[in-house]
Formats: sequence, C-alpha cells, structure tokens
Amino acid sequence: MQVRTSNKTKWVILGLLMIFLVIPAIVFMIASTRVEPTSMLLSIPKDSAGNIITNTLPRHTLTVIATGNNMVYYYTGSFSDTKQFNASNNKEIRKVLVQYKQEMGEALAVIIKPAQKAAYSQTVALLDEMLINNIKKYAMAEVTKDEEGLLAKQ
Repeated sequence: MQVRTSNKTKWVILGLLMIFLVIPAIVFMIASTRVEPTSMLLSIPKDSAGNIITNTLPRHTLTVIATGNNMVYYYTGSFSDTKQFNASNNKEIRKVLVQYKQEMGEALAVIIKPAQKAAYSQTVALLDEMLINNIKKYAMAEVTKDEEGLLAKQ
C-alpha cells in the first residue's frame, strides 16, 4: 500500500524542518560569534618617568591570607619578623585596608595569598577591595610552608 502526499504536505514538512533545525542553528552561530572574552584592568605602579616600580620596603607591605570559613589573616612586614597573624573576616578586612592605606599612603603594597581552602569568591572579593580602596600596588602569591604552619596553630 502506497501513501500519497500532496504538495501542500511536503511544504508543511519542509517548513517545520526549517523552523526546528535550520533557524536555531543560524541563531546559535550568530550568538556564539558575538561572545568576546572580558578581562580585568591590571594597574602596575610606575614612577614619574614611566618606569615600573618593583622595590617596596617590608614595612610598607601588608600580606593578606584568605582561608576558608570567611576568615582572613594578615600581617605587616616580612614573615620572618611575624610571630602571629592578625585575624579578620571578609567584611572587616576593608577597615584594615583603609587603616593601613591612611598610615602608609601610596607606599602601601598588599600581597594576597589564597590558602588551599579559600573559595574563589573570597579571592575575587579581596581583589575587589584593592580597586574599591584605590590600592595601586598589590600582587597574588602562594602561601609558604612557614605561613601554613603558623596558620595551623591559629
């Protein structure tokens, strides 16, 4: 037994194929080509001659270690001079940064060290604090074994 289809049925089937297969493919191709990667502006300190400043005195350095559980530990100067960390949380760290910014001015350099258990969002929040407080010298670094040992005692 042979099924007969009219020309109208063929056009309806062709129309449905266009609607459900071809048009979404075209929309996907257009949408995917319009996606552009975004980036964050990196502020590198320069002197009046335009040379990058790389030397910072230890007394002008504030090291911030992001740990899990909404906790942040910080210390000033070099780690060898540090006997213990000061503790804070994500919300209170802004007050600490403002205090040190007022004391040290533009000489302040912040080192952000996310620990193993630190959430990505906590690290991003600390980077946001650098921009909010207009801290121009900051860097990311890894937590050292000595710092991990002192963190374990906290």
